[in-house]
Amino acid sequence: MNEKGMKVLRVYPEDKNGSAGVSCYSEEIVRYRFGEWTEPPAGGGPLAVFAERIDALAFCERSLFAALVGGVLHPFPCEFERSKERELWHYWSRPNEILDLNDLPAGTVLADRVKVLRPSKA
Repeated sequence: MNEKGMKVLRVYPEDKNGSAGVSCYSEEIVRYRFGEWTEPPAGGGPLAVFAERIDALAFCERSLFAALVGGVLHPFPCEFERSKERELWHYWSRPNEILDLNDLPAGTVLADRVKVLRPSKA
């Protein structure tokens, strides 16, 4: 069953094809296209989203991630399929760099797949 939440992304201005991306450290990029389902790369996973907008905004405000990779982080509405996993890892680091859900920012939810939605124009 799909749930609604927020996905924080760094938008790459050079990409004019309606996609947004977020860098996981500097070695891996997961690309998200608006309105399409995204799954973790082979051997990696799950993906991280926020269940509540307030948690996504708080993460954007205090994150050093944007300073490290440049640019601004943006929270986007999304749909996601909740994962049964309780840990986050990347295919190049497992089993050395596993983060337990309790070690992730407040409000983080792990997802098996995510669909980033275009924000509605108010």
